[in-house]
Amino acid sequence: MKGNFEKIAIITNPTKSKAKEVVNHLVNFLLSHKKQVFVDFVTYNFLNNKLKPKVFLVEGFPKQGQVDLVFILGGDGTLLNAARYLITLKVPIVGINVGNLGFLVEITTDNMEKEILKIFEGKYILERRPTLKVFHYRNKGLIGKHYCINEVVIRRDSLSRMINLKIYFNNYLITNLRGDGIIIASPTGSTAYNLSAGGSLIYPDLPVCILTPICPFTLSNRPLILPLLEDKYLKVEYNSSHEMAKLIFDGQEGVEIRYEDEVKIRRSEYDLLLLRKPEEDFFKRLREKLKWG
Repeated sequence: MKGNFEKIAIITNPTKSKAKEVVNHLVNFLLSHKKQVFVDFVTYNFLNNKLKPKVFLVEGFPKQGQVDLVFILGGDGTLLNAARYLITLKVPIVGINVGNLGFLVEITTDNMEKEILKIFEGKYILERRPTLKVFHYRNKGLIGKHYCINEVVIRRDSLSRMINLKIYFNNYLITNLRGDGIIIASPTGSTAYNLSAGGSLIYPDLPVCILTPICPFTLSNRPLILPLLEDKYLKVEYNSSHEMAKLIFDGQEGVEIRYEDEVKIRRSEYDLLLLRKPEEDFFKRLREKLKWG
C-alpha cells in the first residue's frame, strides 16, 4: 500500500519486558526519517529524556485525523485491545511483536527497521477485515454499544447452570439454544475462541460471521456461518430467569446480561485496517501456527 505516512502513533504494552528498549529504538528511528511521532502516556514514560521533547503526547488514543499510521508494541492481545478504539480513526495498524507472535502482529523486533522501511516504500498490502457492532438492550431501551474485533460472547457464570438463548437472523428464528453460551465471531475472531470451541476458520476479509455454541445440550447444534452486513443483524434474547450470565467483548470487557435482555449484532461501519507483508498470506500463517503440513 502506498501511503504518505508522516504522522505516526505508537501504543505500548507496558507489561512486556522488552517494551522500553524497543520503543526508544523505534521513536529514534522514526524521528531520523523525519516522521512526527505521537505517543500515549505509557509510551511517553518509557522514553529517555532526550526523546521526550521531540514527540507529541496524546491523552488516551489519537483522535481522528491526527495520525496516518499506528504501531502497536505487544502481542495479539495488545493489538486487539487497542484496535477496538482505533478502528474509528480509519488508519492502518501494524503490530510489532514484543510478546508471543500470533495471527495479527506482523513485525518482529529483530527485523523492525527493515520492515518499517518497506512500509514507507509502499511494499506492504492493506487488508480490510470486517468487525462487529454490538447493541445491548434492556426493557426495549439501549443500554450499551460496543465494537468488537474478534467476537462477542454470551456465557453462563461459572456457578450457573445451562442458559437459554433464543437466536434470530433478521427476525427469522434460527434456534432455541440451551447450553453454556454462544460465540459470535468475526473472520478475524475465527482463529481465536471460536476455533477452540470447534468453530470453522474463515478467510479474513469475507463479510460473514460465525455462530458457535458453547457446550450445547443438543449435540445437533453446530456452528453456523451467516452474512455480516450493516443492514442485516443477528439478535439473541436471553431467556434464563434464574441463571447469571455475562456479555463479553473480545474477551477483555464484560457486562452482566439479565433475563429478557436483547443483544443485536451487525457489521460495524469500521473495518480493521492491517498492513501486511505480501508474502505472509493467511494460509501460510495457518500452516505455521496450526502446524498444518
